[in-house]
Amino acid sequence: MITDHEVQLLQKDKARAIRLGERLAGLIEQAVYDRLPFEARWLEDLRQINEIIPTVGKSKDDVFAQTGIGRANVFANISRPKTETAIAQFEEMSIPNDDKNWSISPTPVPEVATDMMNNEVARNEMGETVNNPETEQPFTWAEVAAKTMEEAIEKSKAMSRQIEDDLVQTHFNVVQRHVQKSAAIYGTGIIKGPIKEERIKKKWRSRKYADIDTEGKVVGTGQDWVLDLDTLSQPGAGWVDIWNAFPDLSARNLKECEYFLERSYHVRKSLVQLQHIAGINLEQLKEAIERGPGESQTHGSTYIDRMREINGQIRLMNDNRYEQWRYHGPVNGEDLIATGASVYGNLNESLDMQDAIIWMVGSHPIRAVLNPLDSKEWPYGIFVWEEDDTSIFGFGVPYRLRNPQRIMNTAWNMLLDHAGHIAGPQIVIDRRLLDPVDKQWDNLHPFKVWQFNAKEAGPNLRPADVFHFAQINSNQEAIANIYDMARLLMDEVSQIHTQNQGLGQQQNKMGADTLGGMILLQNQSSVTTRHRVQMWDDNIIKPIITRFYDYEMQFNENDEIKGDMEINPRGTSALLVKELQTKSLVEMAKLGESEVYSQYIKHDEILRRLQSSLRIEGEGVVKTEDDIAQAQQQAAQQAEKPSPEEELEEAKLSIESAKVQMKGEELRMMTEMALAKMQHEERMELFKRAKDDGLTDKQLQARLSEVALKEFNTNERFKAEVEIKIREGQTANYGLDAA
Repeated sequence: MITDHEVQLLQKDKARAIRLGERLAGLIEQAVYDRLPFEARWLEDLRQINEIIPTVGKSKDDVFAQTGIGRANVFANISRPKTETAIAQFEEMSIPNDDKNWSISPTPVPEVATDMMNNEVARNEMGETVNNPETEQPFTWAEVAAKTMEEAIEKSKAMSRQIEDDLVQTHFNVVQRHVQKSAAIYGTGIIKGPIKEERIKKKWRSRKYADIDTEGKVVGTGQDWVLDLDTLSQPGAGWVDIWNAFPDLSARNLKECEYFLERSYHVRKSLVQLQHIAGINLEQLKEAIERGPGESQTHGSTYIDRMREINGQIRLMNDNRYEQWRYHGPVNGEDLIATGASVYGNLNESLDMQDAIIWMVGSHPIRAVLNPLDSKEWPYGIFVWEEDDTSIFGFGVPYRLRNPQRIMNTAWNMLLDHAGHIAGPQIVIDRRLLDPVDKQWDNLHPFKVWQFNAKEAGPNLRPADVFHFAQINSNQEAIANIYDMARLLMDEVSQIHTQNQGLGQQQNKMGADTLGGMILLQNQSSVTTRHRVQMWDDNIIKPIITRFYDYEMQFNENDEIKGDMEINPRGTSALLVKELQTKSLVEMAKLGESEVYSQYIKHDEILRRLQSSLRIEGEGVVKTEDDIAQAQQQAAQQAEKPSPEEELEEAKLSIESAKVQMKGEELRMMTEMALAKMQHEERMELFKRAKDDGLTDKQLQARLSEVALKEFNTNERFKAEVEIKIREGQTANYGLDAA
């Protein structure tokens, strides 16, 4: 039975928990309102890349008053392809497809490095020596140091494989792409990890069963398959939507933040399922659910409705989602205990404030735990596309292209307006003298009939004198130059030139004319991207891999992966090494053409590395070692020395072949001579007949053309027959008698 004193303590704890929830709810509400100016900028970025002309807060009449009725009001969207190109370039340079952009190595130990040079006999603390079982000689300090370093390297490789497996399971490359896209569009991307993930592993297994009757006898057996579901706990990584991240805005970077708030959404069903998570305060969770979703929603956050308007959707009147918040920051130890957190044995007695994680739904703290990492690091990493020295949030590509985009829109609309003005002349008509038969003054069309008022015109005016046409001069070239200058300005501001967007040469007026010039231009345009990759390594890759390393060191029970190690991000180094390696491999392949160096170079290995460096997919491009071995074996079989009998037979065949070739050449010459003699006699006979028959020169020329055509056909036929019979070894006549 609970005593009165225990009841008083429970009521006191509940009151402390309620006060903690109210303080955090107030902090959340203030954080939402403080971030509204940034949301306005992000919404403008979103409108810009989605071709939405800013009209928020303006009526339709105001928009027409600003642009003018009949004036063009279109959006020449260059910001979107520039942003997409920036994302693609950055992704290609920072996320390797065939490698990882980090490595783990043992921490250098000065004593070990010194001992590597010491060949004296090693002794333990007791002064005893230890023999090497292989050589049966005492270990030297150099051998001990080498063995220590070898074990450290093996452990670092094992740790690297473990972390790589964690990242593969959580699709780390996909997470990185989400963060980079958010940074390029809004200026800031946020990654999260390690976070403990519960993963369901499915496994089908066969099961034998027996059918038993009412008397307990087996009447039949069989086999079926059943599905086993196992829950695996593994650290993972994720990305935090910029719209749901609320860091301490008084800070300029994550290290200066006093707190970090993260928002997520739940429907009633998923919120109820939270009761199965360890450490959940069921009483607070129940109260939060009973109060409904409206109590948990922050009134200052309207970004969802604004984003729906940008995408052409209607604003939802009823949002039945609950807002759940995660607070990372300092909390009083007694407040933690009051929320029901099991932290009694872990509280730091020398400090009142503890680094904790509080889950909130409305003003209800439903879960409270201490930061699980001994390093006390938060699981967040922030990457900004372009730094803002006054804020933790950065600037994205659309923000920097805002003014060039406005200039391009203005120039483009001027071009369209001017094209409409010069499409036809201005017409001046005296309405007293002319009247359209169809009574429609603003509808000009072919064969339109006009009625001329001769009385009003008088005898000196004709109908043609009543119409006056005024053609507006064309200034499109000057306006187009403004558009081109704005486009060049956009290239300079974004540092993404036309070549990098894959546009055609006609669209690219600044394209390099030579291969060297193109490479130089591409290297210059990638300078800022290389710098950004270095920032990615420093702010994202190294911190998150370090946190995974700390997590595995703290929670993994496998001692084979543990040791003192350091994390080496190598996004930029891998990029530079790959470019230099490709160039060096090409140069080495050229050296392989030399007879002097060819014997020292492995040509197949150069080709394989070139294929990998150039990112050429496919297994059939370069021969494998098995293909090479098979080809060498076939060549060796063909090159085997024949027996004397085989050599004699081969010599006889060669002699016979030579005789046949000589006979064929002789017969070919005889045939050509016979044909030439026959054709000469035929021509002489033709000249004789022409003289006797009195043929004219034109008639003789026609007969000679017929003879020439006949001779050509005969020659080709006889040549074909000769070649066929030579190949078949025939020596009979070649059809000369038949001809």
